[in-house]
Amino acid sequence: MSMQVGLLELAGLLAGVLLGVGLIVGFRFVGLDRERATWPLVLMAIALSYVFLAAGAGATFFMGIEALIAVPFIALAVYGFHQHHRIVLAGALLGHALVDLLHEGLLDHAGVPGVYPWLCLGTDATLAGWILMARRSDP
Repeated sequence: MSMQVGLLELAGLLAGVLLGVGLIVGFRFVGLDRERATWPLVLMAIALSYVFLAAGAGATFFMGIEALIAVPFIALAVYGFHQHHRIVLAGALLGHALVDLLHEGLLDHAGVPGVYPWLCLGTDATLAGWILMARRSDP
């Protein structure tokens, strides 16, 4: 992923935003947005996504590195869950969005489709924004 943004990258970003909005709407529709564990679990799943992609490609070396990168995000998800900190969860999602932006330059392996970091960036930023804007009475 180069820092030059083309049509494919913008399409991935838009798809990520739409995915994030879809998750939010779906969670609100079934009431999952009111469960304390929802956003920490989503953060954990997002943090592990690159590990799964590396595993799917058989990139064992990169799977280990991706797992090491995921550990702080999982720790922040656990902390955010126990301390009821929306800002920690939203900040961690924004931090993961930064990882998405830098991913190809740092870890370029066959498991990550070219548009995926942009899709993930759109989703991370959308979910972080929602978490920050949600009513204080929500968990």
